[in-house]
Amino acid sequence: MPHTDPLDALPVDLYEITRLIAGVEPKGSFATRFTLPEDDLEIAVEGAGQIPLPVLAATTRKLQKIAQPARYGLKDQTLLDPTVRDTWEIPGDRVTISRQWRPILDKTLARIRRDLGLPLGCDLEARLHNLLVYSTGQFFATHQDSEKEDGMIGTLVVGLPSRFKGGEFVIRHHDESLVSTGSASELSVVAFYADCRHEIRPITSGHRVVLTWNLIVRKAAVQDAPSAARIDVLAERMRSWFEAPRAPRWAEDRHAAPPDRFVYLLDHEYTQHGLDWDRLKNADVLRAATLREVAKRLDCEIYLALADVHETWSCQDDYSGYGRHGRYRGFDDEDDLDDDDFDDDDENYVDRDEEDYELLERIDGGIELRYWVAPGSRAVKRVSVDVHDREVCYTKPSIDCEPFESEHEGFTGNAGNTVDYWYHRAAIVMWPRAHDFVIRAKSSARWAIDEITRILASDGRDKAREQARRILQFWPDVVTRTGWGAEADAETDTEADTETSVITGEGANDHPEQRERSALLTATLPLVTRLDEAALSDIGNALLAPFRLVDLSRDAVPHFVELLDTHGLISVRAVLDAWQAKPRHHEPGESIHAWLSTTLSTLIRALCARTNGDLPAAGRVLAAEILANRWACLRQRIETVDRFDNADLTAQQLSRYGEPLLALIESAVIADQPALRDTILGFVDKNLDADLADAVPLQLPLAVLRAADRNHTADPTSRDTWRDLGLEPLRQRLTQALSARLARPARDDDDWSIHTPIRCTCELCKTLTDFLRSPRNKRLDWPLAEQRRAHVHGAIDAHGLPVRHVTRRQGRPFTLVLEKTRALFDQDAAARRSWAHDLAWIEALQ
Repeated sequence: MPHTDPLDALPVDLYEITRLIAGVEPKGSFATRFTLPEDDLEIAVEGAGQIPLPVLAATTRKLQKIAQPARYGLKDQTLLDPTVRDTWEIPGDRVTISRQWRPILDKTLARIRRDLGLPLGCDLEARLHNLLVYSTGQFFATHQDSEKEDGMIGTLVVGLPSRFKGGEFVIRHHDESLVSTGSASELSVVAFYADCRHEIRPITSGHRVVLTWNLIVRKAAVQDAPSAARIDVLAERMRSWFEAPRAPRWAEDRHAAPPDRFVYLLDHEYTQHGLDWDRLKNADVLRAATLREVAKRLDCEIYLALADVHETWSCQDDYSGYGRHGRYRGFDDEDDLDDDDFDDDDENYVDRDEEDYELLERIDGGIELRYWVAPGSRAVKRVSVDVHDREVCYTKPSIDCEPFESEHEGFTGNAGNTVDYWYHRAAIVMWPRAHDFVIRAKSSARWAIDEITRILASDGRDKAREQARRILQFWPDVVTRTGWGAEADAETDTEADTETSVITGEGANDHPEQRERSALLTATLPLVTRLDEAALSDIGNALLAPFRLVDLSRDAVPHFVELLDTHGLISVRAVLDAWQAKPRHHEPGESIHAWLSTTLSTLIRALCARTNGDLPAAGRVLAAEILANRWACLRQRIETVDRFDNADLTAQQLSRYGEPLLALIESAVIADQPALRDTILGFVDKNLDADLADAVPLQLPLAVLRAADRNHTADPTSRDTWRDLGLEPLRQRLTQALSARLARPARDDDDWSIHTPIRCTCELCKTLTDFLRSPRNKRLDWPLAEQRRAHVHGAIDAHGLPVRHVTRRQGRPFTLVLEKTRALFDQDAAARRSWAHDLAWIEALQ
């Protein structure tokens, strides 16, 4: 791993600011070690009695008899795996320590407070956690301690005097490490911050016995006073930085304007539960205090935040034979990971000392702020804020930190050899109060809409338009992120005045992300409705354009109709065009299906309730246009499925379209569009007269009828409506088709014909089709070159044919051997059982 100057990669205008912050030196380290005399430590263990010191082999055996194999935490599980952790554990509540140890522990904590660089006045408490016994061969792989209780900042380990070899206790933080080897005659004391990775290497002989305490900060710290001179210089540098525009890198560079905010990445890691100004560690304490003073002078908002950092590096593989390879998984000591920990994937730590490639240069990356907390508060708020590289500085580059995940992508096609790293880091985020509206709008689209709505009600349209225009430049990005980390308060254990983010209304589906976007649109529509015509054409349309039709929930329908009533057909049609003009290929089919099934009929009914004498009302015109668009989109999706080669996959996918098709049919009836209803029904049953050997076309009409029956089951009064929809002829035709299939004789035992259509018309596929359709030919020995064999292999696999295909590697060219299997008869029998079941169900509908 290259050791680079952390300032080298920074933009020039951040270099001096970072240098000044880096000059605020830490007063402590990530870990400390020292020894104490054993005289004042008297220990008794329930079931083993008094523990004499030094610990001898006989005492160790007594402890092992009452101990349990130690477990470790992984996500929400507590696991027992001796390949990860092999040691004996006795819970702390079974261990008694004499009172004479109390003053010694107090002095020990005072030294630890100083050595770890904790602030003056910090009340550090040690709570006994357990007693651990390591015998020959036992160990604990590299791991990171979880925050086992509120306020936990680190771990204290006291090794009891004993004789052993091996068993080195290694603590690492970034590129630094500390090693403790224990003592045969004294207490060996080690304390370290909870974000440090550490391991116990295997004991080669003897035994190692330790007591562990959780180190807890119980009292708000009195911050050390930063240097006034340094603050003066730093404040002036940052004032200039906030005011000076950046040099544009291209014609329309949006980041040429002065930066919105300043982000400094801290050296230590913090979890969501431990994100607290009073629990900062080592160098982070004084640097945070310095930046808080700068924020006061510059009238800036300042927050403590958690960030997800992603970096992509170019690399070259190590072919020396001594290359580094592999990775290790980091595990949480003793307990489960806390549910409030920063991320669910914290166990996937990467050991860069074992990578099998050499990093060259950073070629891409990104930072997203996910949580933040204000000074004097413990209310951790969830946000989603992308941070530009030009806004970020650090004294410890991420590449020197430990990633929680990595992915190495070798040379593939035209792509280079790259490796991606993902990190959890903490940060100080600061911005001038004049930027407050933009910063908060970027972090929460819902907050922005609510604030502009408030301004519209209190300060009028001019002020509201002004603020709305400020967010238009980044609004599409903010709306896109909404639902994937939009601001909402996380669970906290303090402030009673914590805001609560409640998503109201019923979205297009049960996906929380979709519900958040739907709630945002529900809030945005009334705001746009209240804008005047001039503002609607530029501001209102721009606010609504990033949404999709599936974001329009049933709760939002009245607001949409009000927009139509207020601004008319032409304006609202422009909005719909933006929602429907470009298909979102990433948009999951489930969202589209759910929206059609739950919301379409509500929208069409509300639009058609608007009448205007004998003339077509705007609502009906819009309803017809929406139905035509939705039907065209759904039809295109179904036709794509129809082109699948695999019959089973086609049938499975077609069966998912019953609810949305029924919703379109119902909505066509509501909108008085009989031609559209008949078109949809004609599409659904168009294949009922096709080749009876092909069962796939039955899936679509079956799905529609099953959806209608489910509606009837939920509402028995809907039977007449079900028939009014024109579904009775469909039921009758489907009954006839199924009856005709069942009337055909079952396949003869010697009939090996397979009538699966193969669309490819090449010579190879023609020969394959002739073989498949032959009722007598069960096997084909086919000499083919490699590429031609691959083509035939692909056709068989794509269609899921019951044909075994292997290559006999003799002669030139090799011979492709095709053999039909008995699965053909099993499939036919299964199809007939399915037809009989479906026919019985349909006849029961009478």
